[in-house]
Amino acid sequence: MLSLLNCDLPFGENSFEIQYLDGSTSRGTIASDTVSVAGLVVANQSFGAIQTESNDSGLPSAGIMGMGFPSNAETRATPFFWNLAHGRALVSNIFSFYLSRDVETGSELCFGCVDSTKFTGDLSWYPLDASMSNGTNYWWNIVSDGLSVGGSQPSGRLEAIIDSGTSLIYVPPLVAQELYRTIPGSTEDVLDLGQGYYTFPCANDVLLPPISFIFGGVTYEVNKEDFNLGAVDSFGDRCVAGIIGMDIGLTVPAAILGVEFMKGWYSAFDLDGMRVGFAPALAPSTTVTAGV
Repeated sequence: MLSLLNCDLPFGENSFEIQYLDGSTSRGTIASDTVSVAGLVVANQSFGAIQTESNDSGLPSAGIMGMGFPSNAETRATPFFWNLAHGRALVSNIFSFYLSRDVETGSELCFGCVDSTKFTGDLSWYPLDASMSNGTNYWWNIVSDGLSVGGSQPSGRLEAIIDSGTSLIYVPPLVAQELYRTIPGSTEDVLDLGQGYYTFPCANDVLLPPISFIFGGVTYEVNKEDFNLGAVDSFGDRCVAGIIGMDIGLTVPAAILGVEFMKGWYSAFDLDGMRVGFAPALAPSTTVTAGV
């Protein structure tokens, strides 16, 4: 699943068309119905009933549930989690993710709760930063000191959007270029994969340096297993790297840290505290848990 770039209503008042970060699109009609997830019920929940889509990932999925802020919902519909929060349906207005490396099983979304059996230690919290959007929260974004490779000094301040709806990690093109200069044999594969996508010799996988994002001076490493997306083709000589160099269209240097990052770090999103928390995720043990 990939982050929303834009949404408009070009062909009817109750219609929508969405373009995602990878260029794929979906279109359909805005509908409403009673929506129930793990016993949590919202009546008259608006949602997009997709009629056509340009790309089907083939993964077992019934749709996408947006967890971003209502201000980013260009359909002007209040998202499911916010309706739960406004209706006081949760013990606490928080949701958290444990993401397994198994595509189909082991992951957990916890509404109104934090599942301490899925991580070690304590959550470290970081406040949301709305400075890049004139004080309005659109995303769950926090300030990062930057990307560090092999323990090097961070690349510089980034607005880091923590997004379970994005598969990979996206950083500014110059940050990506500096990263891949440290990986022997890595090259940008514009022809086969697209601009900003890099490959490296699969044999060099064991030589990959630690790649981390820094928050509040604390290092959060990207697991090498998640960084290496696998071989480009059946020959198996070159592997696709999971950090993409892309300008995502914001006015400040920004990154999107998606599932690739979150697999290694249990991630909690606290609406009342306006903050995001991380703790080391335990090895894999799709469940939805509700705190009611």
